[in-house]
Amino acid sequence: MTVERVRQPVRHSAIWRRALPALLWAALIFVFSSQAELPRVPVSVLDLVLKKAAHLAEYAVLAILLLRALAPVRSEATRGAFLAAWALAVIYAVTDEIHQAFVPGRSAAALDVLIDALGAMLGLAGLAAAQRLREPTLTRPTPPYLDQQR
Repeated sequence: MTVERVRQPVRHSAIWRRALPALLWAALIFVFSSQAELPRVPVSVLDLVLKKAAHLAEYAVLAILLLRALAPVRSEATRGAFLAAWALAVIYAVTDEIHQAFVPGRSAAALDVLIDALGAMLGLAGLAAAQRLREPTLTRPTPPYLDQQR
């Protein structure tokens, strides 16, 4: 006799509760993108580095929040969920740059989309690495090169 796992129907309120942080973060990115002029640092090189670092960070956070919305339980965070979260973050980055093209004083830049995509990837990779470190050592297989040295 096999026991089948019965999936409970997902309540709409649970979906919104999981998706709301990602939607709010995306709205915050939209607000910053809507500003005609962002604050500047007097040193132009430092200003450029800070702005590109902000791109990395904001899309790292967005990708993590999207993953949380797609796979709320850590065990459900499959490779597909990670890929979907990254793809959604990159699609949002593209639409954000298109939006900036219509904001006076701003312009769209393909380089910013690449930086955003890298930020999303780094955020998800960092999350995956942190999750692997938190796993009990008994569930992680011993690498073959360590097994041979015993």
